[in-house]
Amino acid sequence: MFFTRKIMLGFGWGQYILIFPVGIIALIGLTEWLPNKISKMFEHQADEFAVRQLGNKELYIQTLMKLERISEKENDEFDFKRKEWKETHPSFQKRINFIKDLV
Repeated sequence: MFFTRKIMLGFGWGQYILIFPVGIIALIGLTEWLPNKISKMFEHQADEFAVRQLGNKELYIQTLMKLERISEKENDEFDFKRKEWKETHPSFQKRINFIKDLV
């Protein structure tokens, strides 16, 4: 504690004013972006597992397309701009593209 105070007094407070916002942005990144990224990764793994269990990639893609049409009807009343980094699941189109790329 003594050395920290001595360093702060010796170098001034200007650099510490910059450290605070950087720390807050890093904290937001860790608590918002990272868990959502992990959730999207798990969703892709679940899609891959479902396709392997079903054995029919095209049927799963058709199901996702049907779900997309249903959810678009429900979301039409809420006209808002989607922020991808805040979403916990990938969009249906990204899921469909991921499944098409599977071997």
